[in-house]
Amino acid sequence: MLKIIVSFVLVFSFFSCTKPSSLQYASVNDTGSKIIAYVSNSGKKAMWFQVFDQIEDPQITASYKTTAASHKVDGHLAKKHKNQSLWVLVANRFEVRLLADPKNSLYQNAEKLEQFMLKFDLAGLAKVKQDTKLTSKQLRAYIPKLPMAEKPKK
Repeated sequence: MLKIIVSFVLVFSFFSCTKPSSLQYASVNDTGSKIIAYVSNSGKKAMWFQVFDQIEDPQITASYKTTAASHKVDGHLAKKHKNQSLWVLVANRFEVRLLADPKNSLYQNAEKLEQFMLKFDLAGLAKVKQDTKLTSKQLRAYIPKLPMAEKPKK
């Protein structure tokens, strides 16, 4: 009887364990003071994101205070757009926009988008004291640490 129970527990544990994430960057583009990155899951586009330093645009901050007052992610104002996207404002200055790929239903889920948003170093962004706009190369330090997808060999 004990053997059966132990065998059941081992089999159940094996099948219930979550598979390690297969998320990878398909591309990461630095463009001036923003980053645009595409994330794939098992070779298929899953989502993409943008990271901006909005220090020179007080209207962005104002828009979050009026439209996002009820939702927060890790203590930061956030805008949810159904199961399509999640935008977060950090320290009234940094905006992270995360959008699910419309052709991949796996990440068209507000909870999964929020889980991925927490992979960003939001706390680190909140501590930035620099008075000038950060470059995209500086912003890279705060994006999720994912491997780059290998390019197919010709």
